[in-house]
Amino acid sequence: MADPEATPPRPEFDPVLFIIDGPVAEVPQTTRYLCNQGGYSVYRTTPIGNPIPVTPENPALSRGFPYRGVTFSEKKMNWGTEWAYLLIEFDFHTAGKPVAYQPLWAHAAPENTQAFGMTLVRNGECVPFSYDGMVDGQYTYGVYAGYQSPYIDSKRSRQLLTVNATDLEHHAFPHVFCSFDSVPLVISVARWRPSQSEIWLADLWVRPGDLLFLPPKVYSEQYTDMHGNRNSALACWGRDDKQWLLTRTTLGNDAVFKAEATRPHYHEEKTHTIHSRPE
Repeated sequence: MADPEATPPRPEFDPVLFIIDGPVAEVPQTTRYLCNQGGYSVYRTTPIGNPIPVTPENPALSRGFPYRGVTFSEKKMNWGTEWAYLLIEFDFHTAGKPVAYQPLWAHAAPENTQAFGMTLVRNGECVPFSYDGMVDGQYTYGVYAGYQSPYIDSKRSRQLLTVNATDLEHHAFPHVFCSFDSVPLVISVARWRPSQSEIWLADLWVRPGDLLFLPPKVYSEQYTDMHGNRNSALACWGRDDKQWLLTRTTLGNDAVFKAEATRPHYHEEKTHTIHSRPE
């Protein structure tokens, strides 16, 4: 019998890439418009190209695969530190079956983004954008980024897991997502209706050249829109020449992340998830 305390064998594969943080730049405080110039997020005091309105909220709209009878509990994370927070732990009650996300092209219909409180900004378009404490950064997501969890023991936080669990957040600062690569960016999204104990789940596939704008989000019993980007590199799966995806993301700076009024709120569901390609 093998000694369970023995040193594990040396890995025979290359190291697995999860996420790499790249250079970050401050968004100018004078910004009034987010503009899409050739797939690049550009911040200006006056509009460039075709100004469009932010997509209006539609509380009655639902897209994705629904799960009903959802329950949740709270778990204290990093308690006693400056990064302490309450993690919402969902239970979708799937009886052991995987949780499925419906794949949707973001550009295929306005309702695909509106159903999760988002706006698609195409090349040559711009939307109003005026927020303090924003930064624009480069992030590289590996194909296994979804198989790593920040909600387990810190000694295992960089361990490759066998489960790609649900990981969602919302926060009262905006996000802007785009692919800086040759393949689409995939953002996992949800519309949670706490008063009805249901949640709708989908993957929004964003073409290179398009921007996905997410305004600030807060909790509501009627509906709460959430998102996660650990599955950003889903479009790389099935290709032996693509192991990662280069993206750009606009988000809040450290002060915005720490402020009680704007900080992120995190949600997990531990059941393995299924993600497929849109038709």
